Amino acid sequence: MTSPRSGFRSIPPPSESFWLTRHHSKFAEFLVEQGYYWRNVYIYRLMSSRLCAQAEARELGPDALNPEVMDDLAKACPGDVAMSTKSTMAMVARRFAGYLVDAGVIEPVVPPPPEPGSPEGLCEELEHWLRHHRGMYSRRLQVHRNVLKRLMGFWCTSTGTADDLASLAPEGVFAFLDHASGHPSWKVPGLRNILRFLFWSGRIPHDLSAAVPGNPARQPDGRPRHLEPDAIRELLEAIRSEGKCGLRNYAMFLLMARLGLRAQEVVAMRLDDIDWRAGRVTIRGKAGQLDHMPLPVDVGEAIVDWLRHGRKGDSRHLFVTLVAPFLPFIRAEVLRYALLRAYRKTGLTPPQGKIQTHAFRHGLAMKLLGEGSSLEEIGDVLRHRWLLSTAVYARHDVDSLRPLARPWPVAGGAR
Repeated sequence: MTSPRSGFRSIPPPSESFWLTRHHSKFAEFLVEQGYYWRNVYIYRLMSSRLCAQAEARELGPDALNPEVMDDLAKACPGDVAMSTKSTMAMVARRFAGYLVDAGVIEPVVPPPPEPGSPEGLCEELEHWLRHHRGMYSRRLQVHRNVLKRLMGFWCTSTGTADDLASLAPEGVFAFLDHASGHPSWKVPGLRNILRFLFWSGRIPHDLSAAVPGNPARQPDGRPRHLEPDAIRELLEAIRSEGKCGLRNYAMFLLMARLGLRAQEVVAMRLDDIDWRAGRVTIRGKAGQLDHMPLPVDVGEAIVDWLRHGRKGDSRHLFVTLVAPFLPFIRAEVLRYALLRAYRKTGLTPPQGKIQTHAFRHGLAMKLLGEGSSLEEIGDVLRHRWLLSTAVYARHDVDSLRPLARPWPVAGGAR
């Protein structure tokens, strides 16, 4: 954080009799209890004091103050400082407003519910369906919302609501595909899911997902998608050597390497998901699916090391940030960045040239395949709901494929 001292001297502190001043003092005490670094507490205290002064100058009472008004106060206080300080002021305003809301001092801003049938209302229904029926995560949810809005903007021209979608036909899907811009293989991501949702919700009379042509099949280039055991060991050691950050990230990647967890499943784990007596862990999978898997000894030791020497805060999530207020992760980007640093440190080349945490999951599948496990057993470990999802590893099972190979033609043989 940059020093905020310059630019704030022209703003006098609030008076002791102002109603918000006592909450400002309690806010500083709350930051100390949350484990904030002393210098950050000082900056938060200084900036929130100036927010109180702005509120007093405008004679704002508890009924007139809310998070949106607090943002306006941050923009007006002050106006002659660096952009980094302004962004810090906005962050302090959001944190201060959140504290006041949690303390019951001010009311939160609750947006009005979207109109039924409006693009925003239908996007809310689509997101709920994708989360609970398709097990989809945050980043792809926004992509689906954008495509649905584009579809409604293209087709719903008479009323502007979802009622116009009832007349959608395959010809309309083709026209929308032609209208969409971008690369042919990625111009309407998620359109099949959207059409399935519209049919499931009764918005369209027929399932039109088959009207979306498939992307050109990619031919296997022979390059592996998985990590070899030696590469996994090198990457894990590189990840482990990063101090407290390494304690956390090592435990997270070890869960993927030993149990084949997806990155989002790792960040979603909670303290209550580990049964230490039974030696098992609960996995929060796609579509709310809960599975139980045995907890390997080395994974349990890595988690205990993180809990004892790195983890702080009151969150019930197992993996949290290293700085106050020690919040859980919303997305799994932290794992990708950690893996990127590990590749740079070891000098290894990622499979197919892509930094993907899923390579640990593929590596476990290939390890089990090499040890003689069947595809059904591998599917159970990876928690696949469909056998076709596991069948992609069949092309690597050379011993099972050898009897299916046709004899090599010899000279003079029939063609």
